[in-house]
Amino acid sequence: MDLTLSFEEKSFILTDNTHKQEWTGTYSLEKIDNSSSKLGLTFENLEEPVTGVYGTRVYSDDSESATITLQTDENILSFVGEDS
Repeated sequence: MDLTLSFEEKSFILTDNTHKQEWTGTYSLEKIDNSSSKLGLTFENLEEPVTGVYGTRVYSDDSESATITLQTDENILSFVGEDS
């Protein structure tokens, strides 16, 4: 699956680039510690919010990437940040 997750202000767009679909909604962010936050996504067409974690992934070469991991009943989705 080719998915893109993008954020603006307090809203988000989740795009399925493979099937040309989009889902939108609002999000909340709650700081857990210095390197991670709890992420709550409320989709416009779903009753239950999706919970995830936003944090920093550190690699063996000491490089870092912002990451988001979301868990639904059916899937675990992992997104690695890109510079815009």
